[in-house]
Amino acid sequence: MPSIVITPSTGSVLTFDEVAQQCRLDDDAERSYVEQVLIPSVSSMFEQYTRCKLLSTVMEDAHAEWPCSGRLDLAFGPVKEVSSVTYLDLAGASQILLASLYYVHSGSVRGVLHRLDTLPSMKCHPAALRVRYTAGFGDTADDVPACVKHWMLAHIASFMQNRESGGEAEFKVNSLFDGLIADYLYQSI
Repeated sequence: MPSIVITPSTGSVLTFDEVAQQCRLDDDAERSYVEQVLIPSVSSMFEQYTRCKLLSTVMEDAHAEWPCSGRLDLAFGPVKEVSSVTYLDLAGASQILLASLYYVHSGSVRGVLHRLDTLPSMKCHPAALRVRYTAGFGDTADDVPACVKHWMLAHIASFMQNRESGGEAEFKVNSLFDGLIADYLYQSI
């Protein structure tokens, strides 16, 4: 199931001042390292580890078909809205799937679409079904839960303390901090 970013988020979840307070940085000497390396790296690490977008991002998932179970899991969450579901008809033309044929359950970490009725016939194609949606906690850093920010700050502090040990290869998730984000870790049902 390929998932692509249609419209990336803008802005940052953390500021240099928040990191400086957490890491007890007294001056701006580390500002560019923190803003250009650490914050983006930890943000990306969180999104890949949890499959949750931090800030509102328009995504598109492609599927070969709607699963027989009737349940279609979206790749990223939390889902704010599903803007369109399209499919390729037997002639290969893109069609909009009527909203009355599916239900969006967005109350969980990952958004789920449930098929409500029989679907039209689709062309056999790896991307015959496309779902475009907005995922993320919100539009600003204030929308991101405090526990997520604490997880990110804990990782940044750990990287700052141990950066002499290996550089970029050491940007790995420390599972000791997972209790902070347990509600956002993906669990397959």
